[in-house]
Amino acid sequence: MKNILIVNLKRFGDILTTANLVNSYICENPKNKVSLLIFKEFERAAKNIANVDQIFTIDREKFLTLHKNKIFSDAFSLNTLINNLSDIKSTDWDVVFNYSNDRVSTHLCSFFKNNAASTVGISFNNTCSIEYSSEWDIIFNDVITSYKYSPINFIDTYHKMANLTKAKRSAVLRTNEVHNKSAVTNFGQIRKSADGESRKIIGVQLTASTSRKELEREKLITLIDTIASDDRFVPVLLLAPTDTERSILKEVNGEFNNSLISIEADFLALNSVLMNIDLLVTPDTACKHAADLLGTPTIEISLGESPLFKQGVTNEDSLIYTNDVSTRSFSIKECSKQEQNNMITAEDIFAGIEYLLEGKNIERLSDGVTIYHPVSDKLGSRYSWFAGELNEKIEINRHIGRQFINNFFGLGEDLSIYADVGRYSKDGIASWLNTEKSVLTEFTKDLLGALRSLTGNGSSRKNEFIHNLGTLLSYCEYDGINAIPAIIFRARVEALNTSNIDHSTKEIEGLLYELKGDLQKLHKTFKSFEEFIFNKGKEDRITARKESTSMP
Repeated sequence: MKNILIVNLKRFGDILTTANLVNSYICENPKNKVSLLIFKEFERAAKNIANVDQIFTIDREKFLTLHKNKIFSDAFSLNTLINNLSDIKSTDWDVVFNYSNDRVSTHLCSFFKNNAASTVGISFNNTCSIEYSSEWDIIFNDVITSYKYSPINFIDTYHKMANLTKAKRSAVLRTNEVHNKSAVTNFGQIRKSADGESRKIIGVQLTASTSRKELEREKLITLIDTIASDDRFVPVLLLAPTDTERSILKEVNGEFNNSLISIEADFLALNSVLMNIDLLVTPDTACKHAADLLGTPTIEISLGESPLFKQGVTNEDSLIYTNDVSTRSFSIKECSKQEQNNMITAEDIFAGIEYLLEGKNIERLSDGVTIYHPVSDKLGSRYSWFAGELNEKIEINRHIGRQFINNFFGLGEDLSIYADVGRYSKDGIASWLNTEKSVLTEFTKDLLGALRSLTGNGSSRKNEFIHNLGTLLSYCEYDGINAIPAIIFRARVEALNTSNIDHSTKEIEGLLYELKGDLQKLHKTFKSFEEFIFNKGKEDRITARKESTSMP
């Protein structure tokens, strides 16, 4: 049995995703006890997660008030916080997990280290240098945050960090029996059309945390009208019990003479709703995460700064819509400055509804729109291009970056990744390989130059080494897969705990040889990929030739 504390200082949706990890810990051993530390304002989401032993909260507003009040010193505010955490500090933990990975959570996890047999995720040492519990922490803290089109999502990375097998979904969210019975009865009535035919229910989430993530109001109304006008479907509008969302509902439903069905639900009641609809259409919201946890098929509309490749839905019966990812920024700061140009139309989304619920092929999409489909592989959930705009360079970088991670951790080849990329043009793949292999060659030369500069003495040699080290670190900014081993190397260098330049040089020499090994793994990845694609291409041509000669 393990006593586990997960520190998650994020918002509602991120709190809900913790349910994946809680579920896996409980499936590993039903006697495990998992507790959460969260901000108090998001406690409603935490109470929605099944199998949580204790929920500890930090009243952020209270401490900020004390901090800003000139009557009290900062020491008083800090002392109040420490007293607030006394129950956690006095408990012996087998695992303290830094889930949110921000500066505050890292300080807190470091504060709890003396009471923990182990920590998962980054923490600080006594000199406030970062300490990694494993190299999966580097993937989470450095690679995913630096690499624009992430090759792996957060949920799968958390499980790798904890050395946990991701458990199949079970009772991951709490439900209320009264709500469940009511939902079954009410939705049974909603399904029946006037002529007695059974219709499929489509939940439509109206809002997101920011307007940048939302479908434009005109398109939303057009989509709802298209669903409502089809005898096969019935739309149900979903909203949280807030004045803001009620106001939006009033405006939207007013377009339909207030004839639409709407459901206002808190988190606990929402679970019963999501379990009884056939499909959810939503932007990036807490509702999306709840539906994904409950296995409800979802069409996610990924707009604004929504972290598509880090936190997209993972249910394989779902689809993710996005504008051409080459035009997107996933930064809140950048998105807040840019004018949003959403190409996704109501017709595009309705085509996805018909595909998921009726099996009808998606024949066309608007220009500049891409659909992704979650699929399973060795690392977890992979976002596979499904339809629409295709940027081969970005997709190959994502997928082969994923395969490099497999090789980096000694997990072996995953041929399903190569097969996925094998759908793209051979010319595009060959061009990508030539470019990346050329960059890898230069990267290797620069690495060997850095190693040679370590062999001499004197200030000129030292300056040459510093210059060569800077050259190696510049690959972190490269827009391609070679950036991944460079980012890992940078994280290792930054984690060095020494102020002595000579001692640092010796440690960096060891890290340079580790980098050399990583570049060899990248070379192996390229070689395996190339052999799979072009040997497969030859086999395809032979098969096609045989079929053509056997035709009457």
